[in-house]
Amino acid sequence: MEKFCQQCHNRSVEKLIQKFSLDHQRAEILRQRVQSYLESTTGIPNPIRAQYIHRTSRQILKQADPFYIEKRDANQLLMSQYNYWRNYIDQSEKPLFTAIKLAIIGNIIDYGAHRANKDVVGLIEPFLDHSLVTSQLDLFVNSVQSATRILYLGDNAGEIFFDRLLIETIGPQKIIYVTRGEAVINDVTKVDAEAIGITELCPVIDNGSDAPSTILSDCSDMFLNHYHFADMIISKGQGNFEGLINENHPNTYFLLIAKCKPIAKLLGVEVDEMVLKKYEEHELI
Repeated sequence: MEKFCQQCHNRSVEKLIQKFSLDHQRAEILRQRVQSYLESTTGIPNPIRAQYIHRTSRQILKQADPFYIEKRDANQLLMSQYNYWRNYIDQSEKPLFTAIKLAIIGNIIDYGAHRANKDVVGLIEPFLDHSLVTSQLDLFVNSVQSATRILYLGDNAGEIFFDRLLIETIGPQKIIYVTRGEAVINDVTKVDAEAIGITELCPVIDNGSDAPSTILSDCSDMFLNHYHFADMIISKGQGNFEGLINENHPNTYFLLIAKCKPIAKLLGVEVDEMVLKKYEEHELI
């Protein structure tokens, strides 16, 4: 698996160089730093390596939030369609199931997985008729109904709009929403939670980390306190899945689209399939 992840990291570097039109000197500095790091960190979890790459790129770019415009535009576009999607859920035969499915579909909005596309709606629509790959939906619904403290781990900007719809459908009074501690790729921060209106629905905290994931060893004590005392964890996206795959909170549910072959194989699905899966003990391959 590590070989494939390293290829993906290298593609991320080249995408950053191209996107921000780095001059030759800065491009070579970024390439050399990343290559040296990757060669010296065999066996390090993928999200930690991604954290280093994007932290280094921000330093070289001298930008604290390089994807700010993309995040802002995705949030604004989807918020402009709030009434349409709210009615889509409310008028469906099973509103909670529809909200869950849309929350997973929203995970397709991911600049970190090389899916940079301004046509967010065009990304979403092809998935509306796809089946959800899960046999654990009933378990998820039962957990939602019985839990009193749900920690909802956000993933990407734009996608956060569908998190809001799911939170509204579940009932925000039992939910705490979690963002990244600092900007990384197009992952959610408190700025995005405010833009989408989640801060008006439920408490919002950050995890204290700038990793594009949830890496418990890198998270704040405040976040860890909420994590360990939550009745249920809703973990959105592949990044959070990779960070929490070997943690042992028993009532964790992963909602994601499998975006690469190694993760799809680990989950027993095909690439681009939608997954709702309860925590099980895994070992990355």
